[in-house]
Amino acid sequence: MQAATSVMPTTLGSSPLPSRLRDSRWWWVLAAASVAMLLLAMYVVSRSAIAPRTPWDENGVLELARVFAGQDDVPLMITRGYYPLASIVIAPIWWFTSDAATVYAWANLVSNVVGFATILPLIGLARRMGLSTPQAILASAVTLTLPAYTGLADYVLAEQFVGFLLVLAAYLAYRYWERPTFGRAGLLALALLAGVFTHPRMIVGIGVAAIWLAGLLFSRTHRLTAGVTLAVLVPASLLVNRAAKALAELVLWGDFSQGGALQRSLSDLDPVLIMKIAFSQTWAQLVGTLGLVAFGAVVVAVWAGREVLTERRFGPGVFILGLSLAGCLVSILNWSNLGAHFYNAEPRLDSWLYTRYIAPFVLVVILAGIAALLRRMSLALIGIAVGSTVVVVAGMLTVFADSIPTWGSTYGPGNVAALRAWEGMWPTEPHAIPLTPTLTGPNRFWVIASLVVLAAQAVTVVLSRWPRVLAGALVVGAAWYAHLSDPSLARELPDRIESGIDRVETVSDGLVAIDVDIDCGASIAGRDTTANWVGYWLSPRQVDLVGDEEAFAADVVIACDDWDLAADLGALNVPDSSNYGYSVWVPAGGLQDSLVDAGVLARP
Repeated sequence: MQAATSVMPTTLGSSPLPSRLRDSRWWWVLAAASVAMLLLAMYVVSRSAIAPRTPWDENGVLELARVFAGQDDVPLMITRGYYPLASIVIAPIWWFTSDAATVYAWANLVSNVVGFATILPLIGLARRMGLSTPQAILASAVTLTLPAYTGLADYVLAEQFVGFLLVLAAYLAYRYWERPTFGRAGLLALALLAGVFTHPRMIVGIGVAAIWLAGLLFSRTHRLTAGVTLAVLVPASLLVNRAAKALAELVLWGDFSQGGALQRSLSDLDPVLIMKIAFSQTWAQLVGTLGLVAFGAVVVAVWAGREVLTERRFGPGVFILGLSLAGCLVSILNWSNLGAHFYNAEPRLDSWLYTRYIAPFVLVVILAGIAALLRRMSLALIGIAVGSTVVVVAGMLTVFADSIPTWGSTYGPGNVAALRAWEGMWPTEPHAIPLTPTLTGPNRFWVIASLVVLAAQAVTVVLSRWPRVLAGALVVGAAWYAHLSDPSLARELPDRIESGIDRVETVSDGLVAIDVDIDCGASIAGRDTTANWVGYWLSPRQVDLVGDEEAFAADVVIACDDWDLAADLGALNVPDSSNYGYSVWVPAGGLQDSLVDAGVLARP
């Protein structure tokens, strides 16, 4: 069977098979430098990963991993739930240690290995986009060095797995399209199903693949394999999704609830808010990639359009475009409800500029933009890309930016990893809304970042006439931007609670059992934070959540600082053991008596 071909365009007109840029040792030097910069950026960012940054997403992955490691009575968590593939991969770490800090360090390393491995399918795609091997390595490394990706190197999240599987699916779709065998179709299906097993957002990949495979039913060479794959993929994805949800609930205090914000948005669509989110998140992607994503978006759109309108077929361009658009749509709709823009009644900034959801879905788009620029992208396509950027920038500056609370919280810093270089321009005090962005006012972030994007695009366009010069500039620029986007992130672990437990255990006979009172009247945020932190961080101790008037049976209770049941249980507070509004309490009994005798506790 002869392999099919689909040429990624670099012009608006018909594109011949690309003539690869002539290789030289300088391309290999640049390729090696680009990989070194990527590894260095990931290493520098990961050095701060001494403990989870968030007790929800990260601890959710880590605690579920304990279940797959075979541990019994894993503490329950108060979270929305997280799908299991990332947890399964890091589960073996728990076989060798139960120290939470050690587990986290190794889990972070494993996550970063997966993130770095994304370069392999990216290289395969870049080769098919017309680049030689060293050029493909360079373009792939530069793509991954951008701050949206290296900025998550100090987390343990599903994102690294999501990015890897999305790029792998695009690569396998391309390979299947080239030579439609059942083996290649099966590999594509497995990658897509693994994605569903990793995160609920990946379900959109099944929808995109289903439409793409349905389109291939009109191709004589693809009809049989596409039909069989489609017939298997859709029902299999439903089963995988159901299994992933059931496994996620093994460590939940309650039901799985990921996707609640998206459901609320869909139940009450607000076209104006949807438009505002579309502009703000598109603008954020432009800033986070210094405009590179615009070049890629134009190239992929022309590629897909040519396949459908001129060649009358679905090809890899359609799949890549569909995957990126589906990911963008999910993120935009997810944040298109007003309630999502507040946390504890305080306004958020990250929800308007959220880059984390879209970033893995546009990895291949950014790669396509870099590849096209290295292949001397035509002025027509460049003009469309820059013109589109100007439209988005103008819309933000004149219509939407004035009503976004720039001083709002970044509830999770990783949510806006692509924009952390600009954090110094975000005001810390509230300002009037609406407030028109200016170069010198509190809202100057919008203007300056927009100007930098346009300037970066101008420099990129000029340097694209000399591909090796452009390649060197991209390597240095991406690495420098990643460096600027690496602020020190607080690790708000329960150190005082841990210290209180340690002092109790200087007297107790081994590790103590711990109950957590989740009904003692603390704020919901404080309750959830405490429950999720102590269950993981105090490993391997037995930790149980106690509520609904259940009896306390453990040696120690972690409860509100002003615990109303303390008098009834004769409990004494361990001094200086408060985190998040919760403290360590020791009920009346033999352990309390020993602690008093040892001077750890004092009776009033």
